This record gives sequence, structure tokens and C-alpha cells, in this order.
Amino acid sequence: LDAVDRTPVLRRARAEAAKLRGEPWTDASWRAQMWRMWFELQPSSRQCGFQHVFVGEASEDERGRGIVGGLHNWFKFYLEEQRGAAQYLGRRYTGRTTAAEGVLNPFFVSGRFTWTLEGRQLEKDVGGFFVGVSPEWQLAIATTAFFETETPERASARQWSRDFLVRDTGFTRAARLGDHVYRLVVRRNDSGNLTTFFAAQLGAWDDRTRAQLDEPFGQDELEDRLPQLLVMHGFADEPALLACAARVAAAGALTLRDALRHLRG
Repeated sequence: LDAVDRTPVLRRARAEAAKLRGEPWTDASWRAQMWRMWFELQPSSRQCGFQHVFVGEASEDERGRGIVGGLHNWFKFYLEEQRGAAQYLGRRYTGRTTAAEGVLNPFFVSGRFTWTLEGRQLEKDVGGFFVGVSPEWQLAIATTAFFETETPERASARQWSRDFLVRDTGFTRAARLGDHVYRLVVRRNDSGNLTTFFAAQLGAWDDRTRAQLDEPFGQDELEDRLPQLLVMHGFADEPALLACAARVAAAGALTLRDALRHLRG
């Protein structure tokens, strides 16, 4: 914490957290908050958020199968690969991103892998992480997400949606970083500890994609193209709901931009 707290990106996260809370941090109060958020052992698992996100841990699914918990840091995965403990088994993406689309983004990896931890082989069906980012950047973006979702009102104002399908208090939102859109997920427990933060790639938002917003399409093609675009704009990723929204938005529209305006109106 001493080392990363002096970096510009963590200083920016601290300033943003102070603005969100409406009061400045002292060095002592900020250090205590960061320690509680990231390193305090959680009562249920005796683990901490930093271990889950940056180091990884052993967990089990509902069938008792050993699975990888966390391990959302690219450099940790690289080190485990180098020593022969982790094996990448190929690209795999959640949602509507295809492998052909995902591979065009060199800044994010999503795939299936195994990890041998203390003699036990664990599996991760879909795991993803940003590539080439510094630990302090990852700490900063997760810390900012934590404070943005500290209250439901603040979360809504920052375009986060509540995730009611998880045990912890979770929030999710779509966010554009560079030329790509990601789903960001942050969760906390009742004790105020961050339990996880991770991302999933949703699609590209480059010049070609933006230009397609104003291309004329027929209604059937608009309905076909809209679901993925709606997901990238933070709409719920539920097939039946997306199909219904696409039909409503495409009615009378000539372009994707028109359809989005219909839906927002």
C-alpha cells in the first residue's frame, strides 16, 4: 500500500473517492479504508479481496468440483504459467462476444484454464483479465467502483445496476475503455470488504462500429443487430428482454442510432 499509494492513478482514485463521499481523506483514514477493503480477512472464508482478485484461491462449485476462485490479474497468471502451474486451454467469452471478435482486442484475454494449487488441479470455465495493466491501475479502477456503489443511489447515478443473483451485494455496468466495451462487476460483503472485481468483454467500439450507427438498415436487420448493441450500452443481457426491446426500438427506425433514440424515449 505504501508503494502504490504514491502513484498518480491511486492518487486520482483517492480524490474521486473523496468527491463521492463529500469529505477529504487523511492519510491515516485512507490507509485504514484501503486495508479494510482489500486486506481484511472476511469472516466467512478467512480470505481477503486482494487474494481473490490478484492471487487466486481454491473454491468449489455446486457439484464439489475444484474451481479457480478469482485470479483476475494477468501478471499473476503469467507467473503461474511460467512455472508450469497454470495452463491456458483456449479462448472463451461470455455473452455475445465471439472468439473471432475477442481475439482482435490485445488488451483483454478471456478463456478457459486450469491451475494447480497445493497439489490440486482447479478449473476455470471462463476467466478474463486486462493485459499489460499495472497492479496500481487495477487497484484504482476497482477501488473507484467500490465507492461508486457504496449506496444504491450513488450506484444508480453512476450507471451501475444491482446484481441480485449473487450472495454478496453486487453491481454491474457497461463501460468503454479505449475502443472496447466491457462489463464491470464489483461485489462487497456486509462487513464492507471488497469480495471481487472483474471484467468481461462485450464488444468493440471503434470507428467502424460507430459509423454503423448511421447506416440504413431494414427492420429485420435492425432487430438482428440491436441486441449486441444494447448489451454494450448497459442494457440487461437477457435474451427474451433483448428481443422485445429490439422489436420496440426497430419499429419505424431507419438506423441503429434512431432505434436507440426510440428506446430511450
